[in-house]
Amino acid sequence: MEEDERLEVATMQGMDTPSPHDKGSTYPRRAGLRAWSPAVLLILFFACLLEVLYLVIVALAPLPLLHLSNTPLAAAWPLTLALSQIFFPGAWAVAANPPIATTWLYQALLTLILAAIVAIYTLAIWSMYHWRNTLHRAAFPWLLLLLGVTAVFCLTLLFQPALFSDDVFTYMFSGRLLAFYHADPLSNAPIQFPLDPYIRWVVSGRFTTNFYGPLWLYISAGLVSMSNVPIVTLLLFKGLAIVAHLVNCILVWAILTSLAPGHRLLGTLLYAWNPLTIIELAGSGHSEGLLLSILLLAMLLYVQRKGLWREIAVLILLGVAISLNLVVLLIAPLFTWFMVRSERNTSRAFRGFCWRTIVGQGLVIPLFLPLWRGPTTFFSITSAIDLTNFSHSIVGLLEVPNGMALWFCRAIVTFSAGYAANDRRGWCITSLYHLHLCSDLFSSLWQSAGCSNKPRCRPRDAPARL
Repeated sequence: MEEDERLEVATMQGMDTPSPHDKGSTYPRRAGLRAWSPAVLLILFFACLLEVLYLVIVALAPLPLLHLSNTPLAAAWPLTLALSQIFFPGAWAVAANPPIATTWLYQALLTLILAAIVAIYTLAIWSMYHWRNTLHRAAFPWLLLLLGVTAVFCLTLLFQPALFSDDVFTYMFSGRLLAFYHADPLSNAPIQFPLDPYIRWVVSGRFTTNFYGPLWLYISAGLVSMSNVPIVTLLLFKGLAIVAHLVNCILVWAILTSLAPGHRLLGTLLYAWNPLTIIELAGSGHSEGLLLSILLLAMLLYVQRKGLWREIAVLILLGVAISLNLVVLLIAPLFTWFMVRSERNTSRAFRGFCWRTIVGQGLVIPLFLPLWRGPTTFFSITSAIDLTNFSHSIVGLLEVPNGMALWFCRAIVTFSAGYAANDRRGWCITSLYHLHLCSDLFSSLWQSAGCSNKPRCRPRDAPARL
């Protein structure tokens, strides 16, 4: 009898002890699955609420009373307007001569929907934080669940008939300038090609030259070369943004697996369901999704810390990110210095910073060479960058020093151009341009000193600047 009891106890102990195969596994046991069931149901409940609200945005977006950016989707596929015409028939009936009260009503409704999306997103984050002790070993199926739900959100906004921003059409037009017209997007504005069929959808960037990086110009040219149909081209750009967003979710999961495995579910959810990210990437097709993919891949390689070649790969990826969007120039030197922060010898740290900067940011030069036209290209890029638009952000602190630096660089370029001309006409033009630069510098300092706090207004058809 005693031997039977000992055998039963030993058997129960063997069942409670995990096998060596299960020790490294992140998959929960059967009890863990039962503990996760309420969390799964809760996250699916929040996902359904968000999906309903995104459908309401799709229904509200094409209303003429809201004056959002039109797309070729509404004309080519009238089915995309079905939700709007079913749920808001009154708005379409008074579209020709709407009363002011009706206009404010739909604008307030859109604002409430966006606020509700943010509130539900916050509740979902808080709920997952509340379940953090149970989900601290969240397994790969959780990532698949997040990717599936996020893909549903993105596909819903993929067919949004009106957008909150028309930047995607600016990308398309810049690609057409390079692919079809063989013109330089850094020196030519869309308004110079009034007969192009895409010009009707370019509003905010109609009068300005391209201010994005050369690599994004090449990608845009490749995408517009795949099809000459506007609706197909639009879906290609938005599809690329959606794929980039889903890849970013995987990269965030991988980074947190290395840094904080217990928080990878919460951190991935924090990014994947972010309303601003979903609306701007899946809805408006912004290029920043691909930019984030490059930066997150660089961060993933950096946190692994497996030798010099990984570090060089990180620097190359930073150069690729700069080639996509020049705004990375604001953080690339800081990140490079962060990489050498542990070096106690100041001279060695400075040398390490210099060669890392050359390796990483030197990649931008060969990508810019096919588009470089000398001082003309430089002036086009610096003229498109207006830091006064960031006067109420952290970047606004760099308004005065960066304005003076740009002024100094432009002065050197014009001086060199006049010296190379070696004639009176060249020197006269250079001198006049120096006077213009001085007036620009005085104007920027004056605005920064006292006028930057005044509200600025810009007509809808005026040139938009970064």
